[in-house]
Amino acid sequence: MLTSKQIKIHKMSDERWTTRDKINQYRGVLKLYARDKKIRASELTKLKQRVFKNLKSLQTDVREYRDIVTQIVTGNKIRLIPILQRYDNFHLAFGQLDSDELHNRIYQNSELYHRKLDKLRYEKEKLAKKFFDLQLEKCLLMEEENKEVQTDCFVQRLVAYLQRSTSKENGVKSIGVTYLTIINILKNDAIYFDALLKAIKDDKKDQCKVIVKTTIMGQLVAENVDDLKQKYKLMTTDVLKNMKERERTLIITRERVADLWEYAKSLVRIESDTMFARKSIGNDENVQLENQLKRLEEICDILKENVLVRSYNELFPRLEEQMRQKTRLINQFNYNIKERDDLLSKKEEALAVLENLEHTMVATTTQYRIDKKVMLEEIEIQKKRIIEYKDQRRSHGELSIKIIATLQNMLLMLICIKQLKGILKVTPKKQAKLVTAEEFEIDETVEPVLEKIDTDVVTLLTEVTQLMGILLGMSNFEFDKEKNERARQLYQTYIADYISNLKFGNDVVEPALIVEHEIVDPNVLTRTDVKNQSRKVVEANLKLD
Repeated sequence: MLTSKQIKIHKMSDERWTTRDKINQYRGVLKLYARDKKIRASELTKLKQRVFKNLKSLQTDVREYRDIVTQIVTGNKIRLIPILQRYDNFHLAFGQLDSDELHNRIYQNSELYHRKLDKLRYEKEKLAKKFFDLQLEKCLLMEEENKEVQTDCFVQRLVAYLQRSTSKENGVKSIGVTYLTIINILKNDAIYFDALLKAIKDDKKDQCKVIVKTTIMGQLVAENVDDLKQKYKLMTTDVLKNMKERERTLIITRERVADLWEYAKSLVRIESDTMFARKSIGNDENVQLENQLKRLEEICDILKENVLVRSYNELFPRLEEQMRQKTRLINQFNYNIKERDDLLSKKEEALAVLENLEHTMVATTTQYRIDKKVMLEEIEIQKKRIIEYKDQRRSHGELSIKIIATLQNMLLMLICIKQLKGILKVTPKKQAKLVTAEEFEIDETVEPVLEKIDTDVVTLLTEVTQLMGILLGMSNFEFDKEKNERARQLYQTYIADYISNLKFGNDVVEPALIVEHEIVDPNVLTRTDVKNQSRKVVEANLKLD
């Protein structure tokens, strides 16, 4: 069945998509290409005409400007004077005027300029008087309200700053609103343009497919045309051969007819008038011969009409050709009968073979079905194994990530031990065991330095084991009795809390009649204190980085 996409692309609704339809589509594509070519050619001709028009106008302008330049160089000022009419000085300088006219014009211009100067001086004196009066008023006001003026200036500055800030704020808000609207519009445009791009890409793909199909069809058509040309060439050669043979046979038959006609003429006896009178017996035989000849002519006319021949000369070769065709058709008929018999025998053999195969294929089909079931079961088992392997791989990955994270956390917790390596290396092996707890507490105050933590598990394990060994070596120092007792109590409380959490979890204790009193020892570090100390250490190291 045809899809809607194919119907849209090829404009067809029938499955019987023949080569003629393909050729018509290919012709349509070629016509469109030729039409585009003609449109481009017409546009190019129009553009060429425009360019020629512009060139002609430019050539005329260049000629005019060159004429003006040559006239200026030679001294002819006919074209310069109308151009310089706006500018009086240049017009007077280049104008072909008499000395009296020049004097009058210069006098008029000078009078105009003097009048303008007088007006400007009068206005200047007026403005100077106004300015002097305003200055006097200003001085009086400043003397009267000197302090108030100063305060007013400060207030005015503040007001001006406030107005500027409010105007800037309003401007920023309006700009922000406009930019938000622009962004929303651009987002909508982007979505629309993405959809357009997708549609254009799909159209491009479809067009490329159509072009490829049309090229393939064109190649097939070209190949078919070549085959047809070869067939027509062979047919033309056969037709030419047949025509030549026909001409040759016609020439031979015409020669024979001419010979027969000459021979018939020689048989006819010409008698004179004297001999005609002597005829006695034999009239009956002549009449019979004439009747036979008429009968023969009628038969020949009937044959001419049936065989579609113009003259009696063409009748004999046409009859020979019909006899030849008759023999050819009889031979072809015999050959076709033989082929039919062969095909019937082959059909019977094929039917017998088919019956044998139907009987023999019963056992093999059951075996094939069993093998198919086994193969399908194996495929399902392999698919299940693949799914299990993927799940196992995911779980192993999560486990490895957790291990790496725990090792990194342990390294972060054991950062302070790296700085104590120098102290342990300086002291000898015997004295290292005798390091007191006070020295250890003093060393913890040193700000630790964070280094780059590696993500490799093996390197992390080696570093952690080294640091743990150092920590175990450092933990062999001697305690006082009080500190030893405190450490033992802390260890016991930690184990008791851990076991209680394992057994009961974080369940809320129900209120009971008997209330157990807890003794809070300020010297023993609680879990929150330890967490706070470790957090401070980590923050200090991060600040250093």
